[in-house]
Amino acid sequence: ATAGHRYRVSGWYKSTTTPRFKAYYRTATGAWTYWAQGPLLPPSDTYQYAEWITPQAPEGAVGLSVGLALDRVGSFTADDFSLGELGQASPLQAPRR
Repeated sequence: ATAGHRYRVSGWYKSTTTPRFKAYYRTATGAWTYWAQGPLLPPSDTYQYAEWITPQAPEGAVGLSVGLALDRVGSFTADDFSLGELGQASPLQAPRR
């Protein structure tokens, strides 16, 4: 992970309940810290494609772990995950007058 950068995570899932992407980052001391989560995804009996773009990685992040998770009891299957770096987010520019 690189501080200030955003990442696109995607994968296929089927679930009896609502999964969501969750992300953790690792610090230089090796500690894993909860970072962010995506919106709830709809349940599905067939495989559905899902994609989420993380917020900017925090200062001190040296590693990244992401996946789909359930917040409540249910059946869940996931496949074909992908993780890619989007790069550093552009600073907001002030409107011209």
